Amino acid sequence: MLEYAMWASEISPFDPMEQSVHHFYGKAFQVDERPNTRMIKEYPLAGHPPVMTHIFRHNNGNLIIGCKGALEGVLSMCDVPQEKKQQILQRGEAYAAQGYRVLGVARGHWNNDSFPETQNEIPCTFLGIITFYDPPDPHIPEVIRSFYDAGVDVKMITGDYPETALAIARQTGIHTNACLQGTDIQQMSDSELAAVVQQTPVFARVNPVLKLRIIEALKQQGEIVSMTGDGVNDAPALKAAHIGIAMGKRGTDVARGAAGLVLSKDDIGKMTDAIYLGRRINSNFLKAIRYIISIHIPIILLVMFPAFFNWMPGMLFSPVHVIFLELLMGPTCSIVYENEHTPVSDLSRPVESGSSLLQRSQLGITVMQGLMIAAGCTAAGFYAYSHNLNESAIRTYVFTTLVLSNILLTLVNRSFKKSIWHTIQVKNRLMPWMLSITLLLLIIIVYVPQANQIFQVIPLKPAEWVVPVLLAVISTGWIEIWKLFNTRK
Repeated sequence: MLEYAMWASEISPFDPMEQSVHHFYGKAFQVDERPNTRMIKEYPLAGHPPVMTHIFRHNNGNLIIGCKGALEGVLSMCDVPQEKKQQILQRGEAYAAQGYRVLGVARGHWNNDSFPETQNEIPCTFLGIITFYDPPDPHIPEVIRSFYDAGVDVKMITGDYPETALAIARQTGIHTNACLQGTDIQQMSDSELAAVVQQTPVFARVNPVLKLRIIEALKQQGEIVSMTGDGVNDAPALKAAHIGIAMGKRGTDVARGAAGLVLSKDDIGKMTDAIYLGRRINSNFLKAIRYIISIHIPIILLVMFPAFFNWMPGMLFSPVHVIFLELLMGPTCSIVYENEHTPVSDLSRPVESGSSLLQRSQLGITVMQGLMIAAGCTAAGFYAYSHNLNESAIRTYVFTTLVLSNILLTLVNRSFKKSIWHTIQVKNRLMPWMLSITLLLLIIIVYVPQANQIFQVIPLKPAEWVVPVLLAVISTGWIEIWKLFNTRK
């Protein structure tokens, strides 16, 4: 049985099971017949359940035909009494229930140099069952648990016995409330499969075509589907998934070519890290977008307001003011928010499939932040006007309030759930530097005469800072009250 299992394997195997067969053949047989033979015909893995057959010619002219594959498939090619066949199948199921991978092995008989089109036409003698045990790596249950903690639903799709699949699923911690077999899937329409695919964690006796149907059914249900695999038969499903992930070491060239991502060390535990990193990027990108929208609204409005309010200077902001503000906003978006820490609660929550990056409610709050800052800056300018200050003073009050609001907006927008008192305790090494540089540049602009001339502002007395600071706090700090009520709700 071991010898013919070897003949039915690839000459240079890449599959661990076939490598194991060649290894034990070399240990068990004193005379190695492999150098004395050459393959003249190969029937690749085919049928449902799948079987493969290889035909070799020995140097003495004799034919050697080895057949192995799914137990039911091999038995269908052999002349075995029905009662005996049932006993063999029951023995195979018993092995499978223990977590073994079960294959049937047979010896083919053919005396003609003209070979049939299909392997099923070759009469075979059943030799026995060969079982393999590939225990999961000790860390796999922890990896599976991390997937569930990340909100990722885990499904096993295999060509093995249902008993084998369920045993391995239990060992690795995969939820196993149901198992669907390939024969059942074949009888289902696409709509019927889509209705049950989300609730089914384990699929057994599945061929490549059915595996592809499962992937498409999950996508049809709006799921973001990641598919892992290493064999040639996995290639169609790897290509169809949103993210095909192939194994770098044991994966075939076909699988690696079809996948969008290759794990160089075959460690699927790194996938959770990648998921968290993607969610962190998404979260920080959203913060940056909301910040940039909020701070641009007052800039645009304050440039337009002199056309509507005759008490404002005709040129409230010149290009140098806008350029300066853009130089502050750019690094804040691209560097500071990029290094923001994301709470574990946010990392564990999947992003909804098909949802837009910025929800309507989020956009509403973001626009309101911008309008409030514009209102605060306008109030600062009106305060200066009402105290009979000149145009340079009005511009100074408005510009100072806007820059201070930008500093505070950067802080309050670090989280729309946690208060500023919580977020300032979260380390971001670039945040203090950026805010300190912004404040230092503002002081230079206000108090250095050469900068006064460029920005057309005047120095402020210490008491005069109260109004810009107070209005900046009000125009940005209201969001903290909103966070408090929204979190309670």
